[in-house]
Amino acid sequence: MAEKWRDLYTEEQIKKIQELELRNLKVICEVCDKLGIQFFLYGGSLIGAVRHQGFIPWDDDLDIAMLRDDYMKFVYEAPKYLPKEYYLQSPYTDKKTPYLYTKLRLKGTTCIDFMAHRLDIEKGIYVDIYPIDNVPDSDEEFAKQHKEFMTLARRYLLRQCKYPATEGTSLKRKLKNAVRYVLSSFAKLIPHSSYVRKMDKIMTKYNSIETKRKGNVSFPKPTNLFYDMLPLEDGVFEGISVKLPKNWDMHLTSRYGDYMQLPPEEDRLGHKQYIVDFGEY
Repeated sequence: MAEKWRDLYTEEQIKKIQELELRNLKVICEVCDKLGIQFFLYGGSLIGAVRHQGFIPWDDDLDIAMLRDDYMKFVYEAPKYLPKEYYLQSPYTDKKTPYLYTKLRLKGTTCIDFMAHRLDIEKGIYVDIYPIDNVPDSDEEFAKQHKEFMTLARRYLLRQCKYPATEGTSLKRKLKNAVRYVLSSFAKLIPHSSYVRKMDKIMTKYNSIETKRKGNVSFPKPTNLFYDMLPLEDGVFEGISVKLPKNWDMHLTSRYGDYMQLPPEEDRLGHKQYIVDFGEY
């Protein structure tokens, strides 16, 4: 059985996506040095650094994360240092973005999912940047915090994007799309800033107290936690010096299980982008 990603990309395409994402990463490294802040690899990119010392061969995105203070500093100050061909897309600074986190995008290229391809937003090839906050040590309390956040996040997504997440032309799909369109219009009655402010308040609820755990509250499930992740450790990704969270093995094992074992070929798949265009690159 062939690797599933080959149904979506040629070898040349996946390599070009990764090449341009790596270009974005180098820019982030330079800007973070100027701002005196740190980031670390996250998600599949963290697995890639540990297992492949770079990209997972079929991965079509690159994920990093920052502790909240560094994240907010990057969101508001990085644009002053970015080369003109880059755009920082964040719910704090871009009222049109449907995403809950930040993306550094390369202008003149396109890499976009079906849900957002009709939106009037920057759509360039990107690196995802996530905020990491203190979360409660009680699983019950964290589940409650996460549920509260996701309820509001779904409303925000509905407000920001009236289009469906997947293709479909059946009557049932058309009815769902019509309902979504109407609900999206009602959701827009609440200002964008109100959603962002309320989501931010939920995510940062525990940052004023010391907890044993940190996490990405916007992750779809109340998992994906870090334990004793500081100080960050040195790592390498495609020849670039990067940082990894301390105790990364505990984190990756709790999230992915045996992450050093390659998945079956039919599960080797990235994010199935709807449009990919390299422009002049």
